[in-house]
Amino acid sequence: MKIKGFVLYWLPVVLYASVIFYLSSLSQPLPAGVSGYKYMDLILHALEYFVLSALLLRAFLYSSFKRPYVYAIVLSALYGILDEVHQLFVIERVFSGYDMIADAVGACFILLFLLHEKKTLQIQSH
Repeated sequence: MKIKGFVLYWLPVVLYASVIFYLSSLSQPLPAGVSGYKYMDLILHALEYFVLSALLLRAFLYSSFKRPYVYAIVLSALYGILDEVHQLFVIERVFSGYDMIADAVGACFILLFLLHEKKTLQIQSH
């Protein structure tokens, strides 16, 4: 893999995963007002892992992986599990099965997004 390809496709994945890890290391990653809304935490988890899955998919497509969608979703979900395990060691953070489910659902949303985009392109071409 050429350095330019790594910088354009894989470096964003590494940087984004690092941001997730950093935020998970904070005792209070969200402002108090934001986390007060019901289900806001789960929505933010889903959005966070949707973006990770999209970045991974982009990198896997560039790298010509077979089944890039599967790899992007599985790797995103696994990173979500590791993120929750990491939070066991952070003061005032907890391991949450609900967060892991929200992470996996967010990672899977990439497929719904792409199916929607494909339908939109098909409609526009007719």
